[in-house]
Amino acid sequence: MRIHHLSIQAFGPFPDRVEVDFDDLSGAGLFLLSGATGAGKTSVLDAVCFALYGDVPGDRGTARRLRSDHAAPGLAPEVRLELTMSGRRFRLVRSPQWVRPKRRGEGVTTEQSKVVCEERRGGEWQALSTRLDETGHLITGLLGMNLAQFCQVAMLPQGQFQGFLRARSEERHTLLQRLFETDRFEQVEHQVRDRARVLGRESAEHAAALDRLLSRVLEAADTTFPPEWDGTARATLVEADAVSGWLTTLAEETCARAQDLDVAHLEADRLQVAARTRAEAGHRSAELRARGDRAATALASLQSAEEIQAERRDRLSAVRRAEPVLPLHRLVTAATAEVERAELRRDRALAEAFGAIDSFHGADALPVGGVGTHHALTPALAEIAAITARARALTPRQSELTRLVAESDQVATQLAQLRRTAEALAARVDDLPGAIDLVSDEISRERAIAETHATHQAEVALLTDVHAARLRLDARSATLAEVDARLEAARSRVVAAKEHWLDLREARITGMAAELAAGLAVGDDCPVCGSDHHPRPAALSSDAPTGQSEKEARALVDDAEFELHSIDSEQRDLVVEVTGLRDRAGNRSPEELSAALVTATAARDAAHRAATAISGAEGRLTALQQALTEAQRDHTRAETARATLTAQLDALTQRRDEIGVELDAVLAPTVFTDLDALVRSGDAVAAAGAAALVAGDALDAARTASSSAAETLTECLATQRFASVDDALAAALPDEQRRDLERAVQTHDAELATAQATLDEPEVAAALSGDSPDLKALDAELAERERQAAELRDASAQIGRRTRRLDALRTDLSDLLEVWAPVREAHVVAAELAALVEGKSADNVWRLRLSGYVLAWRLGQVVAAANERLTRMTDGRYLLEHSGHRSRRETRGGLSLLVRDEWSGEARDPATLSGGESFIVSLCLALGLADVVAHEVGGSQLDTLFIDEGFGALDAESLDGVMDTLDGLREGGRVVGVVSHVAEMRSRIPTQLVVTKDRDRGSSLRISRGQV
Repeated sequence: MRIHHLSIQAFGPFPDRVEVDFDDLSGAGLFLLSGATGAGKTSVLDAVCFALYGDVPGDRGTARRLRSDHAAPGLAPEVRLELTMSGRRFRLVRSPQWVRPKRRGEGVTTEQSKVVCEERRGGEWQALSTRLDETGHLITGLLGMNLAQFCQVAMLPQGQFQGFLRARSEERHTLLQRLFETDRFEQVEHQVRDRARVLGRESAEHAAALDRLLSRVLEAADTTFPPEWDGTARATLVEADAVSGWLTTLAEETCARAQDLDVAHLEADRLQVAARTRAEAGHRSAELRARGDRAATALASLQSAEEIQAERRDRLSAVRRAEPVLPLHRLVTAATAEVERAELRRDRALAEAFGAIDSFHGADALPVGGVGTHHALTPALAEIAAITARARALTPRQSELTRLVAESDQVATQLAQLRRTAEALAARVDDLPGAIDLVSDEISRERAIAETHATHQAEVALLTDVHAARLRLDARSATLAEVDARLEAARSRVVAAKEHWLDLREARITGMAAELAAGLAVGDDCPVCGSDHHPRPAALSSDAPTGQSEKEARALVDDAEFELHSIDSEQRDLVVEVTGLRDRAGNRSPEELSAALVTATAARDAAHRAATAISGAEGRLTALQQALTEAQRDHTRAETARATLTAQLDALTQRRDEIGVELDAVLAPTVFTDLDALVRSGDAVAAAGAAALVAGDALDAARTASSSAAETLTECLATQRFASVDDALAAALPDEQRRDLERAVQTHDAELATAQATLDEPEVAAALSGDSPDLKALDAELAERERQAAELRDASAQIGRRTRRLDALRTDLSDLLEVWAPVREAHVVAAELAALVEGKSADNVWRLRLSGYVLAWRLGQVVAAANERLTRMTDGRYLLEHSGHRSRRETRGGLSLLVRDEWSGEARDPATLSGGESFIVSLCLALGLADVVAHEVGGSQLDTLFIDEGFGALDAESLDGVMDTLDGLREGGRVVGVVSHVAEMRSRIPTQLVVTKDRDRGSSLRISRGQV
């Protein structure tokens, strides 16, 4: 992978579009990305990562705030990256999610993340994808690594590898696992452990099933386990085949016992059958003798009551002859009562009919009853019916008259309301022109004031800017004075630190002989003269400086120079800012500017209010003009409707008078003033007359039915041989008494026949003539035989069930052991394998889990790759050592790191290294890890590399070694970018990408070819 061009807009600290031509920077092979702290050096690397993966590394990616705060409100954040991957030229354009102002109305809306992936083919860019997931898969496939691996390989992270060097094994495990994606090995551990657990549970379930089966065996056989089984595991018994043999012996013994009980049971059943036969014969004979005795006693009793039975038969015959007479007697009584009720109804109906006629005519009613009454009723009804028919025919005209009266009243009401409306509209038409003239004059006055708004607005904006500049000028001038004082103090500290360092260096050079003598040993060659004899070595004084103290003094000089550089940059920025603010503020005081701003603001607000008032006044003018037009139109419509209603009222009045004359002609000859009342009265007379005629016909029919019923009753009395109705009534009985009499006669006859039939049976006669059997002796013998047979039957059934159950349990045991055997064997293998991969087995010497072993092997590769560079950087003094043993207070082994000092021959903890030594070792470790990760993931060759580390802790000699290593990274055309703000790095790397920050305008980029 080689980066060609990067474009950043509204991203991170860059509010405007900035361009980086990496092809231009690649000419030198090594360039420096420099700038003040917080200017945005790391943001350039974030932009590269975002263009490739849509995310930024580390904690910055969790903030989800990628758009520049200094960018214009509507400017979209965007990163463009051109690069070559696997020999193909691509262009990636990404935009993160951001919030922009709405294009219509107020408020904001959210723009979602976007991407465009293009490839250059035939000199033209062709779009490959605009989907986030497709682009992510494409880039990951071409590079062969994810975001974390890319950042570890192509962008050595700032400050992280000193932490990795000194981290605990658990922390290294987390990082290495993410880089080398060894999750699959942990999955293997989980799978093996889960498989062992599953097989263990299955084996335990089979063991539990065996316990349950053996419990059923004990229950079925009513026995206990052999004593030699106490304390022996079930699996051991199964493997020794002891369980199967024990169950087979129990089954065979139970089967022999069952056969003996079957023979005894058959003999008991034969004796029981013989005893039952003898007992049943004795009970049958005793029952027949008892029946014969009861029948003889009953026959003698029935024969003595024969006279009473004859009287019952005679009384029952009289009751049966009286039964046909009773219904006829009830019919004659009912017919006589109905004739009386019909006469009453006829008289009442005639009275009501003549009363209705009297009400209709207004005259006295005719007398009720007699021939004259019937002759007078019929013609009177006919006359009233004719009058009622004529009134009913004229009823619709009366309804029409009522409707016409209501319509006339309604039209008269509407006509009066229209008259009032027309008068009000006429008055409004006269008043509106004056109101329109007043509003027109108001609009002219407000428009003259509103025309000055633009002038006042510009004046307010100018005064606001000048006033803010004046206030900021005072504040920044005070800050500049403070920074000037700090700058002088920093210069003094730099001078003092350099003097101290030079003094130490000079003193060390002076006492170099004593320092060399301190390293001599008896028999070793002198590094100066080569002699192995040292007669008078120089002595090292107690206050002589050492190399370590010189390095510490030099580090203080670097820190003081860095602080001086930072304060100097801040002072220059403040000078530029104060000069610009003084030009903008002018010579007026803040109080004068505030008063002028208040006056201009008041004038602008007055003009704004006038402009707002114009819109309202124009609206009122339009409304008044529209109201005048509508009032004129409504007045014309009201006059037209008024004329129409007047004509309609005249027509309704004429029709109402015509119908009134016609109805008066109909009602004049009658006493009624309303047709509905006349019709209702006529209908009532007709109904009453019809009811009276029906009541007369019903009376005649009742008299005929009464006469016929009396004749039928007389004939029935003669047929049933009764002299009178009273005799028949005396012979009759209630139904319950008659049924009792019938049952008494029938019961006596049936009992007499039954008793005689029983005595005539041959078996009863034979039983009465023989001896009585001894039932107690027969029953006692039968009970004893049944008890013996039941006991043997129960015992045989129980032993049979036990035999069948033991046979079934033998089959279940065989099946269970057959299924359990492979599970038991597999569990042993899986448990041993799980213990091995989890580091718990005795065969696992280092007690490492499988995933830890893989990471330990990878870490060994990283250490080997790091030592190749570390040897060159430290002149062979330091080497990294990978330890597989677990340190104290660590839960994971195999990932410990030590640093071997070849000068002393001792291996020590990385935490004992100085700042510069830690940086060198950490850098070598980072480069070694980058090599191993790149080799692991494959993918495209990385031709662009960034190192985001601090170099301030290095002395000049160590920095030379690091620079040699960085130069070595350029082999094969690779471009290396170093991110640092150390002044020494700016002097050593002439090609630089400089990031400059500004408080108001954000950050910017530029390429520099010389020392800054």
